[in-house]
Amino acid sequence: MAKRSVAMIADRKDVQGLIEALKDKDRKGLARMDAAQALGKIRDKSAVPALIEALKGRSLDVQVAAARALGEIRDKSAVPALIEAFIKGRSLGVQIAASESLGKIRDKSAVEALVQALKNQLPQVRVAASESLGEIRNELAVPALLELLGDVDGHVINAAVSALSKFKLDGRAVEPLVKTLNSYPERVWGITVAQIVVILGKIGDERAVEPLAKLGLGCIPDLPWSRADDYTDVGALAQEAIVAIRARSD
Repeated sequence: MAKRSVAMIADRKDVQGLIEALKDKDRKGLARMDAAQALGKIRDKSAVPALIEALKGRSLDVQVAAARALGEIRDKSAVPALIEAFIKGRSLGVQIAASESLGKIRDKSAVEALVQALKNQLPQVRVAASESLGEIRNELAVPALLELLGDVDGHVINAAVSALSKFKLDGRAVEPLVKTLNSYPERVWGITVAQIVVILGKIGDERAVEPLAKLGLGCIPDLPWSRADDYTDVGALAQEAIVAIRARSD
């Protein structure tokens, strides 16, 4: 059956027809990918078993499409298969797609595997795991994310900070955050510094006042390829954070 047939089935939102198309090994990979993507858009939970089967199939492109579709459907029964795909995936694309879907489903049973992945040798995997932990927002991930602030890769550090910004942190986070703040510009970017400043302001711990004050006024450049109007006025953010901290201590 040609790819156009899959498009016609998708237009009719024929879930069973799309499931059959996904399972049909005689179809080209592109058609099966289209079927998986359509099932993800329809979000019918009856498609989950077929998508899990496709996630374990031979075609890497179909695996990626199936992983993403499961994330759109957000059914917790898919979590074990997604964890397995994330840990044992035969390609980085499959691992990242599985991780993203785990973040969308937000089931705490995925936290342990994602935390372990923060030690993966590939920075892309560490970034993906950080982002998903930020979406799940389980407090058990906080110590590992704080430890990740010592990573050697700027992308990883930024992902860890972004994830931490979604948690309600306490004073235990101040020291590693300040240490990371002080490592600018050798290890972190301006955008990362800006996020840390905002987090420290929300925590409201007096220990952050001095390092925040040292930032001074003016702009810290962001990523090298950023436009000038994308630059963040970190000095102004720091002053706002100091005001917030002192207001809490009064």
